[in-house]
Amino acid sequence: MKNKKRMNKIKDLCNKVKINFKKHVLIILLIASAYCVIRYSELPILPFVPDVVANLLIKPNPDTTLYEVFRLLENLSLAYIASYVFYLIIDYFPNKNRASQALELAKGEINFIHFNMGDLIMRINAVANIPKDINEITISDLHKLDDFTFSNETLYLYKYSVVNGEKKITTRYTENFYTYSTNNIHNIVNCLKTIKTISCSIYIDFDILQILSSIETNWFLNWILKLKPNQKEVRMGFSNDYYQFIQSYKKLNKLEFIKDMDKTEVMDDKQKMEFEQMWNNNTASLD
Repeated sequence: MKNKKRMNKIKDLCNKVKINFKKHVLIILLIASAYCVIRYSELPILPFVPDVVANLLIKPNPDTTLYEVFRLLENLSLAYIASYVFYLIIDYFPNKNRASQALELAKGEINFIHFNMGDLIMRINAVANIPKDINEITISDLHKLDDFTFSNETLYLYKYSVVNGEKKITTRYTENFYTYSTNNIHNIVNCLKTIKTISCSIYIDFDILQILSSIETNWFLNWILKLKPNQKEVRMGFSNDYYQFIQSYKKLNKLEFIKDMDKTEVMDDKQKMEFEQMWNNNTASLD
């Protein structure tokens, strides 16, 4: 399983390198084509152009081999520029428009994936006593999971607001750790399936598709899905896959529309949540 995941990551990286390489080649060829056309044209060299550049733009003498070579290159360059413009009109701009439409349709699902991932990570970190902000977690912090058990225990929860630095409890309730955690996972999986049903989802930005793919194939996510409700305790242990799950969440955090969504949800009385573990009465904050 891990070897397969490693191969998928290598394949994704290779695809990304290929895409970037192709983009750079297209730009270099376009610059070279423009140079050939300008050098062969009848346009005068402007006086403010540096001598080094001006010498490169001098047209070769007629009836020479170099002249014929540049004449051929000029024709090829004009053909390339024309085909590049054709590509922009027929393929690039329409696909960019489709990508924008696809992302607009998928934003709601991606936001919900982001919310459920954050909710799940904060819950696990709180119960495992990892009192750190998600963005500050390092892989060494996750060794605390060696003693962590995924269980059906009931958690005491309460929400509170912070007003002028003082906590004010607004709600008290309980939840089943297993039930709510698996609900998070099912929500994530359902959102991923919904995104796939969007007809133009293939046009979504490659980096976003790569993040969603890494979430979908994450072993930790699929491990929770296989847990049975009647299992009282299952040792989770240290998991590099859980760390990768957190990294995927951080990548989603960097998306502009996720940042914009977070800004619109900020309130004056900041809502926070705390878990109180019933079995040892330790409180872990999810700030």
